[in-house]
Amino acid sequence: MQAALSRLEALEKPVIGALHRYVPGLALELALAFDLRVATADAELGLPEVRVGLVPDVGGTTRLVRTVGYARAKELILTGRMIAADEALRVGLLTEVAPAGTHVEAATRLAEEIAQNAPLAVGLAKRLIDLGATSDKHTFQAMELLAQSILVPTDDAREGARALAERRAPRFTGR
Repeated sequence: MQAALSRLEALEKPVIGALHRYVPGLALELALAFDLRVATADAELGLPEVRVGLVPDVGGTTRLVRTVGYARAKELILTGRMIAADEALRVGLLTEVAPAGTHVEAATRLAEEIAQNAPLAVGLAKRLIDLGATSDKHTFQAMELLAQSILVPTDDAREGARALAERRAPRFTGR
């Protein structure tokens, strides 16, 4: 299971989860492998494994720390508490809270917004954030320069500059 969620997390394309209702344990561990998470206002999320003598073992502890920070992750994991969507949004576990029954549409809107951007840049930005999150500042900045040097000569970068100069929407091709 860890390997499967790690493969999902490593996809170059952004992965957006549309969550609703009850998202405990493995369901939240799966959601933590997504890049962005939208949930219904009535959703409850948590890692209650300690309540049954276990720990989140499919990357839940690792990904929760990286998503909400060390102190908040400790609190949520050690208490096994489920939290409401509004609190999950406040602590950075969710990207958006949508009215009940509209979470798929909200996630789709988010995907459409991302899809307006240059696909090579989006993919490299995702990899850069994932790799740099555990790097020191200087290494992270060096990775930024490397990523930019890959993107500058692309057709998409030229199209983006042209579109900006011509005051029109860019037409990216992924090249």
